[in-house]
Amino acid sequence: MNSYEKHFSKTSFKNIALWTIVIHIFSLAFFSIVGKFEEIDADFILKSGKGIAVLASTVTLSFLTIYGIYIIDKRLVVRYTGDFRERSYIYPSGRENVFKKEHSD
Repeated sequence: MNSYEKHFSKTSFKNIALWTIVIHIFSLAFFSIVGKFEEIDADFILKSGKGIAVLASTVTLSFLTIYGIYIIDKRLVVRYTGDFRERSYIYPSGRENVFKKEHSD
């Protein structure tokens, strides 16, 4: 990993652990409250601790995935495929072979 990716990771993902904890706690509280008010016995997933943990983890991982894709698309992909073509000098085969699939016969 070159210095650009290291700098990108440090600046873009420095608060990700804090956001992960906050969203997970919020999701746990939300699903716990919803489970208390749920009166249908068929929704046992909202009544058990494991079910609430699974739902909260799903929400947290969904947020992390969407955030990661947003940040990578916003900064990193544009740097390698967009207007910042000077960064592609790091590839030994040059820019024209970055996205081509090599066939071996």
